[in-house]
Amino acid sequence: MIIKNNPENVSGDRVVLFPFDDYSMPFQHGVRLHLVRYKASVDRTRIVIKPGPPGSPDCGGVIYYGSVQRVGDELWMWYLGQGDDNRWLERVCLAKSRDGYHWEKPELSLIEYNGTRANNLVDMLGGEYHIKACVVFYEPDDPDPTKRFKAIVETTKYSDQFTIVFSADGLTWRETERQPNLPSCEMSGGTRFNGCYYLSGHGGRHFGSLRQLVLFASYD
Repeated sequence: MIIKNNPENVSGDRVVLFPFDDYSMPFQHGVRLHLVRYKASVDRTRIVIKPGPPGSPDCGGVIYYGSVQRVGDELWMWYLGQGDDNRWLERVCLAKSRDGYHWEKPELSLIEYNGTRANNLVDMLGGEYHIKACVVFYEPDDPDPTKRFKAIVETTKYSDQFTIVFSADGLTWRETERQPNLPSCEMSGGTRFNGCYYLSGHGGRHFGSLRQLVLFASYD
């Protein structure tokens, strides 16, 4: 199921920003809308995760088109890293934290990059394909222990379409034979509520047009 906040094309001078109304938001049962005034943090210049040293898989940039999940007593962040490749190729990296402020990049020794496995790359699609976004779900009580971690990934391996991957540990991922038939979008996050998976994103072209908020819903 796909829901768009406005399926019709709207000219730029008619666009409504932040449409906080009861009509545009789907799945409202049991939900209360409350706007909280913005409050700046103590240090607005604080960088949570910095690019890595030269030669590392995220030395060229750290991009958060990923997810944060609590795993045990830690917070795990899957994020995208751009290295020193001579092409646009972002791979999925992992960082861990106990307080959400101080993050470490564990040495996973899974994927070779620049002649070494001493890095924090997770094994997702072998690190061979550009990944545009990665949304991770963690379900420790899944009856299938090999599917405790689930992720929907937008990758150039499938011409910017989606693929579903599973993992027992959140580090080594495998693809499933059954793939979703969804249009490309710029994923921004996901959650699971009452047995339904929700995936939010931005529809439309990345450049040269107005974007639309879209919501995907699935029970499997």
